Amino acid sequence: MLTAFLSACGREKGVEIHDFPKYGISCALPSSWVLMSREKSNQLVEKGVSKLSQEMKDTVEASRSTSEILVSLFRDPPRSAKGVNASFNLIVEHLPVDAEVTVAESLKNAKGLISNSGLNTKFLDPPKSFTAGSVTFDGLRYQFEAKEKVAVVTIWLGKYGANIFTVQMAHGSDGDHETLSKIVQSITFDKS
Repeated sequence: MLTAFLSACGREKGVEIHDFPKYGISCALPSSWVLMSREKSNQLVEKGVSKLSQEMKDTVEASRSTSEILVSLFRDPPRSAKGVNASFNLIVEHLPVDAEVTVAESLKNAKGLISNSGLNTKFLDPPKSFTAGSVTFDGLRYQFEAKEKVAVVTIWLGKYGANIFTVQMAHGSDGDHETLSKIVQSITFDKS
């Protein structure tokens, strides 16, 4: 099933399964998309953070010290796409063992950060929750306009053990939304 999901999206049929045994999570990614290295992912984050207010920089930096980017995937190489370059990110945030952080609190914090980002954002109806193994992901959705392009961003958060997983997808077209949705549907937790 996973090896054929892209054929319906008009992309190459190749799919690569990416496993992260340390966290018990895996997902299927289209091999025709651009998978960024951790180093390049961090460089993109640095570039984005440099444009934020000092308060936002401090918040992002505090989060980055406890987070790890597992997947940073783009439809096209960064800065080469015409229109919105669809993307998928999978991030894990390591919480202190005694932390009583909930997904609802994390989503509220994320919404506050997005609201204060300086982007021209509009919050949309939240996406449907989804479950991968025993982990339920709840989310938020917003759109923003930049350089006459409108992107829709969906973020889901799920807690597994002492970690909060962030699943983020951004797109500007229905075709990209369909491909990204298939990636999200492919997420599994082996240790469930």
